[in-house]
Amino acid sequence: MTVAAIFFVIGLGCLIGFVVGKDVTIGNVHVPATGERNGRIGMAVLGVVALGIGSVFLYLYLHPSNSSSIASGLPVGTDTPATQATAGANGTGTTTPPSSAAGNFTQEYHDRQFTTPGGGCPSLEPSSVNFTAQGPEVSTSPSFSDDIMLNCPGSVTGDIPAMYVSFSSNDQVAEVSGTPSAGACDGAVTQHPLSGNIDFAHLKPGLELCMVNSQTSQLTFVVLRSVNNSSGDLAWSATGWDLPANS
Repeated sequence: MTVAAIFFVIGLGCLIGFVVGKDVTIGNVHVPATGERNGRIGMAVLGVVALGIGSVFLYLYLHPSNSSSIASGLPVGTDTPATQATAGANGTGTTTPPSSAAGNFTQEYHDRQFTTPGGGCPSLEPSSVNFTAQGPEVSTSPSFSDDIMLNCPGSVTGDIPAMYVSFSSNDQVAEVSGTPSAGACDGAVTQHPLSGNIDFAHLKPGLELCMVNSQTSQLTFVVLRSVNNSSGDLAWSATGWDLPANS
């Protein structure tokens, strides 16, 4: 507060000196007069600057909670990333509050990590995952309505190279790249849909898929993180949105 007062006194002194053209003394602050036109204009500019600086210090004094946001580079009233992220209940990653929306797409969870076990191909369909509003739900008792299913043709134990990934008939799927936004993901599914399954040879870390389930109105961006060539286990991460009503 003291600093703000000093700048206010200096600013007022300079402006008064500019107007009256005489020495001005306010308390312990003395502003000498100057008869030159440029000097008086400079005095006025200095007065305005000093008042502005004083106003900033006064604001920070009266609003201490906002000063920390200004110092951190965040907009006033914005939570830090640590307070925005909450632990996902169904795996690692973050859950976005339902009110958070990108455009018309409401993000439900972000970068939720999970694994669909291959288990060395012990059965025809060793595992699957279904994407819900709460996140990915992995099952070792798959249903053909699940969004992604691991398949082992002929159920030959250990025949990992023959394994492939299939999708529910309710899903439209597109292979993408570059971590697209929700809108771009939805557009890719419409414009460049995949047809058929994805063979094990194509299942490489970094594979990115966008998926839209017409029955659940879920839009999901899925990234394949790692592949276990011995067991067929696939590690993924998923980000999910609720589709807008007109999508």
